[in-house]
Amino acid sequence: MTKINDRLIQRYLDNQLSDKEMSEFELRVKGDPALAKEIEELKSLDLAFESVGAETFRSELQSWESEREKPGKTISLRTILSIAASFIILITASILILQPAEYSNQELYAEYYVPYPNLITARDGAVDLTLEQGMEAYTAGNHGEAIRFLTTYLNDGGEDKGAKLYLAITLMQIDEDKLASAHLMEMLTDPLYGQQAQWYLGLLRLKNNDETQTVEIFQQISGEANHYRQQEAKEIIKKKGL
Repeated sequence: MTKINDRLIQRYLDNQLSDKEMSEFELRVKGDPALAKEIEELKSLDLAFESVGAETFRSELQSWESEREKPGKTISLRTILSIAASFIILITASILILQPAEYSNQELYAEYYVPYPNLITARDGAVDLTLEQGMEAYTAGNHGEAIRFLTTYLNDGGEDKGAKLYLAITLMQIDEDKLASAHLMEMLTDPLYGQQAQWYLGLLRLKNNDETQTVEIFQQISGEANHYRQQEAKEIIKKKGL
């Protein structure tokens, strides 16, 4: 490749050729595969620079191009292209590494939703028979029976408020989200089950793509040092890019 061709390439890329020069240059490109390949590589670099916003490095390349035009300079265009390509690879890799992975609400819900363990029948002492049957069905994943027994227990004036939490979680599992939400909201101020209700309400809002409520609830949880799900709430906030 001669120097005049290098200058012509630059002028061609910058749209500085006259109509006559453009016609002559395009004829030369058609008859010179190496020249055609070089032009395509330079065009690709221009597009790559635009995609990564590397204006400073583009200017530096142009200065190198000017240097190689001076007498006695031996910087080859191939060397410049190799350096530029390496730079773009590094920039692109850095962007991919630094850019947080995107998670959908449904992916986050599937990752963090786990039914609350049955702690009622694990306690010492007698347990109401209806409540016990409801919790056995809950543990077995028999949602219909769990809902029936737990609802009966609560309607009959059962005093163990944990039954309402387990009922809400069971309702979540069969997508009865509106009713589940109502039960969880009633539990938020409960001294024994308030934190659990808040956590599952946050997951429910996440599941239903309620961004405002999701963020509000998990930010509240992440700010409570003694909350049993503080770390998980922080993780969800981070994965949502907040």
